[in-house]
Amino acid sequence: VPAQPRVKTVAVLPFQNVGSDTGIDYLRLALPDEITTTLSHTRRLVVRPFAETRKYNHPDLNPQNAGREMHVGTVVTGHFMKAGEQLHITLEAIDVETNEILWRDQINTPAQSMITTQAQIQLKVRRGLSPILGVSPPESRTQPKNEEAYDLVLRASALLFDLKSNRTAIQMLEKAVQLEPTYAPAWHVLSRAYSQEDHYTSGGRGWTE
Repeated sequence: VPAQPRVKTVAVLPFQNVGSDTGIDYLRLALPDEITTTLSHTRRLVVRPFAETRKYNHPDLNPQNAGREMHVGTVVTGHFMKAGEQLHITLEAIDVETNEILWRDQINTPAQSMITTQAQIQLKVRRGLSPILGVSPPESRTQPKNEEAYDLVLRASALLFDLKSNRTAIQMLEKAVQLEPTYAPAWHVLSRAYSQEDHYTSGGRGWTE
C-alpha cells in the first residue's frame, strides 16, 4: 500500500490572470479565497488564512520561497483566463521541500456562471487535492443559488483587508444577503468585513455615512 503524503500544512496563493480580460481580475484573490475556505473545513489540516497568503500577489512569485516563508509543506497555486464565454482555470499543488508538482488539474466552466465554477472547484478539491494532501475530503458546504449574489460575494472577498475598498465590500455583501439571505457564507464574509471596518476605525465604533 503506497504511503500517504505526510504533508498536513497548506497555503493557497493568489492566482494569476493570464488572459487579456482585466474585468475578471478580482478572481485572482476570490478563487484562492474560496479554495482556502473549502480546505478549512478539512479535519487534521492546517490551512494558512488567506489574509496571510494574499500578500504573495505578484506574477514573478516563487511559490517554493513563499511556502518556506509561511512554513507550510504544500502551496496551491493557479492561473486562469477567459476565452470567449468559457473560463479556463488551472490548479497546482507544489511540494515546498522538493518543488515537485504533486497535483495539477483544469476546470473549464461557463464564464457567466461562477456558481458552476465554485461547484467544480469544490469537486476538484475533494477528489484530487485532498487525497494528495493525505487528508479526508472537506465537509460539504452550502451551495449558492443566486448568481448575482454569489458574484457580489466573490468581488467583495477580493476587496477585504484594504481600508479604501472595505466599505465598498460591505455594500456589496449587504446587497448579496438581501438577494440570498439563506446563503450562510455571504453572512460570514460580511462579518469579516465588519470586523475589518471596526479595526480600521479603532475602538470598534463602526462607521457612519
